[in-house]
Amino acid sequence: MPPPPRLSSRLASFLATCALGVLPACRTFEKPKFNGDAGVAGEPVLVVPFSEPRRSLWYGESANGVAVAEAFKDWARRNADPDFPEGDAVEQVLTAVRDWPGKKITSEDWKKLTMGMGLRYVLYGEIEELSLTRPGRIGLLEPNVRARYTVVDVGGERPRVAYPAPALQVEYGTGHETEIPWLEVGADEAAARRLVLTKLGAQIGKDLYGYYR
Repeated sequence: MPPPPRLSSRLASFLATCALGVLPACRTFEKPKFNGDAGVAGEPVLVVPFSEPRRSLWYGESANGVAVAEAFKDWARRNADPDFPEGDAVEQVLTAVRDWPGKKITSEDWKKLTMGMGLRYVLYGEIEELSLTRPGRIGLLEPNVRARYTVVDVGGERPRVAYPAPALQVEYGTGHETEIPWLEVGADEAAARRLVLTKLGAQIGKDLYGYYR
């Protein structure tokens, strides 16, 4: 049976501070969607660069997929207490994934690939669609991306899909955010792409770790 999730030390410290009334007004904590509101907490996670099936780019082959994985890790490091293993063992696994001979990697495959690394979860996903414009909106850049991701629990005796997340549709500048909702054509398209991929990574972080607002 997999070990129970650990409470993030950052979250524990914040809750203790609020309980003591040290902060005049504590922000609201939005619980993670993953793992029955417990989230990933401090469990070790292998983050795999996303694939881009529409461009026939496998895990590790897509620059956009690498950007999403890095954005997720950056967000988590700023807002939680994540455990992202690094080193030769991780690089060997990611190389094996990139050179995978099949068309699918099963939960059992992830278990075998990460054997002996002390991991609890593997996170991987697919960028289904990435666009910088919308039909009929001439003269504007409106970057948006649709993606899916999966969390596999490899920490127990039997690996299992712990979270097959629904499709995420992320747009630059929606809702109550302060960012500009569109950019004029002629603006830096690479920057626009980077902005929406960064936002996708942050949303995955919120789903898995929770966040304050």
